[in-house]
Amino acid sequence: MVSTPEQAAARAGEHAVPLPALSRRMGPDAQLTLSPSKRSVVWAVQESTTRWAVTEIAPILVLARLPWTNLDDQERAELKSVTRMGLPDDPEGALAEIDNYLSESDEHIRLLSELRAEITAPYASTGSGQEAPGARGAHAPHQSAPHGRN
Repeated sequence: MVSTPEQAAARAGEHAVPLPALSRRMGPDAQLTLSPSKRSVVWAVQESTTRWAVTEIAPILVLARLPWTNLDDQERAELKSVTRMGLPDDPEGALAEIDNYLSESDEHIRLLSELRAEITAPYASTGSGQEAPGARGAHAPHQSAPHGRN
């Protein structure tokens, strides 16, 4: 526990990078600070006007908890910094891990597309003109994925 958001950010150490856009996205009482020296993110949550709970987490945990829809330019830039911090330093290792994430994401998209087709099929075959649940604004396979990755 600390008393101020500045004290919380100081826990990130030298060369700390504030993440104001991602902090806003996480909620009005959140403050995220990237810690390059520790290769982590300091996550502070205001519990009262004079108390901030502070946790140091791995960058991947920020990525898992962050809503990925409709990122603006600043959020995208901050997210890139957090993502890069979670990858190995060496380019070869970083590229291998990126390839692994892309492969997993592709598989996830294929699985969701198959489920969508299976759920939608009964509505298409009835000829009743009734729309499948969630069909309005649905994600078509040729469009960007709703979580920002294809």
